[in-house]
Amino acid sequence: SGQAPVVATSVALRWLAETLSQRFVAQSEALLTQLLPVPAQRYLVLRVGAAEAAWCAPRELRVGDCLRLEAGDVVPVDACVLHGEARLAPVLPGSAAHPVGAGDAVAAGERLQRGALELRAEADADHSRLARLQHQLRHLLAARPVSATARGLGAGPGGA
Repeated sequence: SGQAPVVATSVALRWLAETLSQRFVAQSEALLTQLLPVPAQRYLVLRVGAAEAAWCAPRELRVGDCLRLEAGDVVPVDACVLHGEARLAPVLPGSAAHPVGAGDAVAAGERLQRGALELRAEADADHSRLARLQHQLRHLLAARPVSATARGLGAGPGGA
């Protein structure tokens, strides 16, 4: 009967779908890591009520923290410019660089091409627009419709 070749083909196709799906996710993760800017390891931060500035990792930044960035630095959090002028390169390729000054909003992930800025954090690193974009992209990459479809096709009338 033809049932054995059909089952063998189904198993082989399922294995191929899983392998390709895992490979696609790994390659997409690597590409995402290359495309998104990497903030500095530490930033000099003046916290509200603190007498002096202290070095903080990007994940330690809180709303209201003030920090100073110079040309080449990556904006670690969504923030408002308090002082200074700079030209920022956008997070996503294809967008144009733009000038910013006091009162302007800046987004996490933008890179200072030139100038210097003093910023006040408007969101912590985990709640920035860049963090939400990264989360959404990783969520999309983790979704595996090929596997779900293969499972649905593999289930018989009894569900297994």
